[in-house]
Amino acid sequence: MPPRPSRAATAAVAALLALTLAAGCSSDDEPDADPSSAPAPPVDPADVGVTSTTSSIRTVTGGRLGRKEQATLQRKITAVVDEWFDHAFLGGEYPRTDFGDAYSVFTEGAQKRARDDTTLMSNEGVGTTTVQPPRADARTVEIDVLSDGGKAAAVTAVFELDMTRTGEAGARSERVFGSLYLTYGKGDGWRVFAYDVQRGDAS
Repeated sequence: MPPRPSRAATAAVAALLALTLAAGCSSDDEPDADPSSAPAPPVDPADVGVTSTTSSIRTVTGGRLGRKEQATLQRKITAVVDEWFDHAFLGGEYPRTDFGDAYSVFTEGAQKRARDDTTLMSNEGVGTTTVQPPRADARTVEIDVLSDGGKAAAVTAVFELDMTRTGEAGARSERVFGSLYLTYGKGDGWRVFAYDVQRGDAS
């Protein structure tokens, strides 16, 4: 029968075990909290604004256009209008001077006219005095279609863009609204060839 350890030896082993456990639980050995893992502060939805455009097919004239064709057309026309909204008004870093891509979805002739109307058709006239990207408060498109032989031949996009633009003098709510007239070209897709646009304070 093996000899029993002395009380002193047992006490020493217990003390050593306690010290080992204490050292393992020491806060000095715990990894520091990763600041990046801390939850981000909540974002006020009012500061984000409207991030997507609400669109619909309003009328179809000249012939029948199937539901699938309507859905595809609606998606494509909305994408064209969104590209103009984002490049001409909402996107980019502000203060901003470069609006070279504002009319990328316009035909060559419409681009030339839009550059002559640049203070109406983009934020180029106020880009240097706008201190942050404008916030979209409303962005809607209603689509009127001229159909020929079961296909869309021409489109009118009736749109409204409400935005809050912050400048050195404070915030201002503006509205850009009107109609874009689009035609389809092989290799180019849907493009704006004419427009009737107004701009002013949002009511």
